[in-house]
Amino acid sequence: MTAVDFILRAPRADEYGALAALVHHTFDVAVAPRLEQAGRATFYAYALADAIADRDADSHLTLVAERDGKVLGMVQFKLPDHLCMLFVEPAEQGRGLGRALTEAAIAKACAFYPALSIITVNASPNAVPAYLRFGFVATSGEQIVNGIRFVAMQRLVLDA
Repeated sequence: MTAVDFILRAPRADEYGALAALVHHTFDVAVAPRLEQAGRATFYAYALADAIADRDADSHLTLVAERDGKVLGMVQFKLPDHLCMLFVEPAEQGRGLGRALTEAAIAKACAFYPALSIITVNASPNAVPAYLRFGFVATSGEQIVNGIRFVAMQRLVLDA
């Protein structure tokens, strides 16, 4: 399947539980095995359905990728310039969902903030190759904060 097999949209009010389940599942498969318990606990608290919804209602932009009524991926973007969550169902990875979600979030952020010049992300080490393909570059080596392992990355908006 390719990028044309899904639609991107804002989440519905009744979908935050499904978004949290998707995030937790993907995190458990790809990220959690590389973290200590403290890092997993920090992330799980951040990725609760109510936390995702609260951020979406406040200073964040959230988009979902959906096919045939099923949520396959999500992005949450802290406006104006920080991509803070990007998760795609493991079986759907490599089909353009992550790139499409990232590009759509950046385009929306740029519409809200026309002077935006740099987008940042704290990428889990396993996600660094994907972010490199999306045009991001590492701005630091691997770090650990509150038990979360990440590589700080950024991308010029001109690359959007």
